Amino acid sequence: MDHLKVIELFNRIAETKSFSEAAQLLNIPRPSASRQIHELERRLGVNLFHRTTRVVTLTTYGETFWEKAKRIEALSDELFEPLENQDEKPSGRIRISC
Repeated sequence: MDHLKVIELFNRIAETKSFSEAAQLLNIPRPSASRQIHELERRLGVNLFHRTTRVVTLTTYGETFWEKAKRIEALSDELFEPLENQDEKPSGRIRISC
């Protein structure tokens, strides 16, 4: 299980309140999104979402997990941000004198 990808999926579901919409945003099949969250819940031993045919809401555990998951996702983005910009080519004028 790729923890960062599952956290990103969890955050999108919590924000959109929809498994389908979150899966679409992340370009993954909806059944795959459901399986990943089910596996996360099984691993944690708690339900993170209340699911009905019309509504998806966070449980108390889900709300606590979401607060931490948002911080982890933000830190992950911050961590990799400088590395993404390293591939930029230098530009500008170079002066050489002897």
